[in-house]
Amino acid sequence: MTSKARPRSLLALGWGLTVVAAGCALYLFQLDPALATWWGDRQLRAANLVEAENAYHRALTIDPDHAPALYGLGWAYLRAGLVEPARDQFWRAVTVAPDYYGGYRGLARLDLAAGASGEAEAKLRRAHELAPQEAGVLADLADLYLAAGHTPEGLDLYQRAVALDPGRPEFRLGLAEALLDGGDLTGARDQLELVEGRDVREKRFEAAAEELFVRLELEELERSLAAGGDACEHAPALLDSIQQHLDGAREAGLERTMLLQDSHRLEEAREAVAARCGDTRAANEPVPDPERVL
Repeated sequence: MTSKARPRSLLALGWGLTVVAAGCALYLFQLDPALATWWGDRQLRAANLVEAENAYHRALTIDPDHAPALYGLGWAYLRAGLVEPARDQFWRAVTVAPDYYGGYRGLARLDLAAGASGEAEAKLRRAHELAPQEAGVLADLADLYLAAGHTPEGLDLYQRAVALDPGRPEFRLGLAEALLDGGDLTGARDQLELVEGRDVREKRFEAAAEELFVRLELEELERSLAAGGDACEHAPALLDSIQQHLDGAREAGLERTMLLQDSHRLEEAREAVAARCGDTRAANEPVPDPERVL
């Protein structure tokens, strides 16, 4: 009797402790704005905007001046296309916590979208002073440097952002684009393949990765044709790969203007291959064995 009752009592004790721990976690979740904000950040990165917004509102119910929750809520609004509500939250974050970087970064992103690069730079530099190791701020500064033609500085900032937060696809995509624009095709492909190997849940990142693959492989094809050699042998497979990436970008919702530009460039590449190599697809098909045909 005793030997059988003992395991049951231990099992009951284990379940009891689990229930108590869950209750404590729920209690803390309802009292700690930082915990609710942490959950909101996780939902935001997973593209669950409604769940993220609910978590940030829960945090702000606990503490109306919790700046990280205001910052997160601003991003949730911005990602939903609600620019002015996002701006309101970022300004509130700056007002209640002038020593917190988030509000400045959020407002700077709005300035960049509006073409006000000077205002954006001032806010980003303030954000960088407050959080010199914040990867998002470094990436935004990198974009400013690259847009101004300061490629080495921009690449360095993107590389630092990736090193600080290697799991964020947007930083690797930004670095890949900067490398591609600078002519480093190998480095750009390395970054894109790292993004491709991850679970990218957001369509916007998937579309961006596919579009960058299109640009990368078009550049590889153009370089190959210019170099001569065995370019015609590999051209058909490369054209097929470019088309697949373009189709993937379309399915992921890439902006129409970019799709049209890339489609036009792909057609020009097909014409260039045909002019240089003739019917490369037919030329590269294996010659059938007459005996097997018969």
